Amino acid sequence: MSGWYYRQSGMVEDTTVGPFDDREFLQLALDGKIALNTPVAHPNHTKGQWVLMERIPAARNKYEEGDRQRKAVKAEKQRQKEQAHQEEQARKEAARQRAIQEAAERTANSPIASFLLDGQSETTVAKIYDRLTQILTPQETLEYIAVQAKPIAIAPDCVAITNRRFILFHQKMLGQLDFEDYLWMYLRDAKLKEGVLYAEVSFRATDGRFFSVDYLPKSQARRIYRIAQQREEEAIEIRRNRAMEETRAGASNIVVNATATPASPSVPVDDPVVKLQKLKQMLDAGLIEKEEYDAAKAKVLSSM
Repeated sequence: MSGWYYRQSGMVEDTTVGPFDDREFLQLALDGKIALNTPVAHPNHTKGQWVLMERIPAARNKYEEGDRQRKAVKAEKQRQKEQAHQEEQARKEAARQRAIQEAAERTANSPIASFLLDGQSETTVAKIYDRLTQILTPQETLEYIAVQAKPIAIAPDCVAITNRRFILFHQKMLGQLDFEDYLWMYLRDAKLKEGVLYAEVSFRATDGRFFSVDYLPKSQARRIYRIAQQREEEAIEIRRNRAMEETRAGASNIVVNATATPASPSVPVDDPVVKLQKLKQMLDAGLIEKEEYDAAKAKVLSSM
C-alpha cells in the first residue's frame, strides 16, 4: 500500500479509490471530491488506518479553501441570475407601460375615452356607444357606461346612463343587442349591494316592476348608484312640482266653473269623490308620493 486512498460509498458496498500522491490528494480535497467525513488512509500519515479526512490538517485546509471558492462561485451565479431576472422584469414593465401609453394615445381623441376610466372593456364600450348614437334623442346626453364582469360570460350585459334614461343592454350571439330602457322619472328605491368581488345595483319602477344588474365591478356599480341617487332626488322634485301645479289648476277650475255655470254640471267639480278619483290617478301615474296622496285624501275626507 503506497500513497493516499479513500473510500467511496456504493449501492452494495464501499469502493476503495487510489492511490494518490500528496499533490493529487490535496487537489481532491480542494475540488470537494472527498468530504470531511470521507475515510482516507496512507501507509505513513495514518499508519495504514482508515481515518476521516477532517483529521488530516493539510487536507482539511484545502477542503475549506475549496468550499469557500465553491460558495463564492455559487453566490456569484445566484447574483447574476437575480440580476437577469430583475432586468427581464424591468423590460416587461417597460413594455407594459409602453402598451398603456400607446392605448392612451389611441383613445385620447376617441369619443369613448371618458367611459374607460373604471376598467371597462374598450371593445365592448365601443360597440355599445355605436348603438347608443343611433337611439339617443337630441335632448339626451350620455353620462356613463358600465360593463358586467361575469367570469363565464362571453357577451356581458352593459348599462348605459343618460340624463333621461337608464338603459340595460343584453348582448346576444352573433353580435345582436337587446335593450330595456327606463325613464329616471319612473325609477325609485335604487340599492347597491357589494360582495367580495363584485356588486349589484337594483331598482324598483313606479309601476311595481323590479330589476337588478349583478356582477358589476365595484367602482362601476358605485358610480351607477351615485348617479341614480341624484336622478331620484330630481325625479321626486319634479313629481312634487307637477302635483302642486295640478292641485293649483284643479282649484282654479273649480272656482271658474262654479262662477260661470254654477248649476250646469251634473256632478259638482268640487265633489269629494271626484277629488279622490283625481288624487288616485295622480298616485298611479307617479306624479305624487304615497305620503302626499294619504295627506290629501285625509284632507278631502275631513271636509265631507
